[in-house]
This record gives sequence, structure tokens and C-alpha cells, in this order.
Amino acid sequence: MFERPAGVQPPPDWQMVGARCLEAAEVADPEAALPIMTLADFQSLPLPAGTPNIEPSNGYTLVGVPTNVYADAEPVTLDTDLLGFPVQVRATPSRYAWDFGDGNAHGPTEDAGAPYPDLRITHEYASSGVHGVELTTYYSGEYSVAGGPWLPILGEAEVTSEAVDVEALAGRNRLVAEAGG
Repeated sequence: MFERPAGVQPPPDWQMVGARCLEAAEVADPEAALPIMTLADFQSLPLPAGTPNIEPSNGYTLVGVPTNVYADAEPVTLDTDLLGFPVQVRATPSRYAWDFGDGNAHGPTEDAGAPYPDLRITHEYASSGVHGVELTTYYSGEYSVAGGPWLPILGEAEVTSEAVDVEALAGRNRLVAEAGG
């Protein structure tokens, strides 16, 4: 399947966006050919953003101390329409990327992280301040046209969560004299 980018002339400037083998019935009857779900079609679906979890969960962390993060994201099945055909899409979270809001990032990685005490994805803030942490969830997908076989979608769709604020606090040590001493 080829797509003509806006303003581009016919071949050879067209871009290939997908391919599949036709069944014998489709070759004999071109009307029987079914549409292909492209990555752009997949990305346009209302895929849910993963939920970023930050520990400690009270919205505060300490400068120089590991802050644990992990993602909650579940597979989803969506019904849609593609060129007049009913299509069912299965989207499965496959990778995760973190933006810690201080110029540092982690991923994409297949590891969703985990709650305490299993600290698989952590970040240490170098300075105090409020930082918006964002999670990008990447979905792999497959689709079925009109109840037919499940076919893979080439590429991954991505959805970024709303930022979750975490405030990094800096502690200070002070020497004080004992009372009465």
C-alpha cells in the first residue's frame, strides 16, 4: 500500500506505508480486498495514557535520593471503522519512556518498573524544585477486519501522560550546641 505525501507527485515519490499478501479470493475478486491499518490509523485511536506512579507517593522527594517510578498500563481492545469495514484493534503496552522534568530521561525500555521495594527505575534529582514527570507509553498492535484473522500493525503508537508534579527538597545539616552544655 502506498501513500502520496501532500504536494508530492505520483511515483517514484510515493512512500510505502504497508504491505500484505492477498488471498486467492481477493486476487480473483478485487472487491474482496480488505483495507490495511497503517501506523497513522493506529496512532489516531483513543489509546489510554499509561499511569505514572512515583514513590514516595506524597508528591515529595529528596535531592540526591533515588525516586522510584513505575508505569501502570493495560492492553486494550478498541472497535473502529476503516474505509467502511468494522475493525477490532488490540493494543498492548510494549515500551515506556520517562521524562523526569529536570532535563533527564529514561527509556524507551520494555521494563515498566515496579513498586517499592523492587526499585528497577529510579531517578535522583540534583537540585530542589518542582518537576513535572511524564510517562510515554508505546503500544504495539494487531487488527482484525470484519472478524478476519489478526494481522500485525507495523510500528508503535505512543501516548504521553499528563505531567505529575514531584517536588525535590534539599535538606541542610546544621551543628548546634547541646542545651545547658
